[in-house]
Amino acid sequence: MATKQSYRDRMRHNGKFVEKFQKHQPELTEAYWNVHKAAIKPGALDQKTKELIGLALVVAMQCDVCITFHVRDCLRAGCTEDEIMEALA
Repeated sequence: MATKQSYRDRMRHNGKFVEKFQKHQPELTEAYWNVHKAAIKPGALDQKTKELIGLALVVAMQCDVCITFHVRDCLRAGCTEDEIMEALA
């Protein structure tokens, strides 16, 4: 049975994973972040909406590391808990 982790615990754990990956694949990591930054820039959709879409996609993919970081990014973009829950419904 999986143990329940707090959001902060997940951020620490997943952050270590990302750091390790970045150490071994720096060029790939940099390319990923460049694509991410370009995709999330406001355009016809604002950043908040794009973050919610990104979160919904990674939840569907069941990517634990991705979910943790997209929740963080949604909150940083100003999403409320209600908006996050509605986007995932």
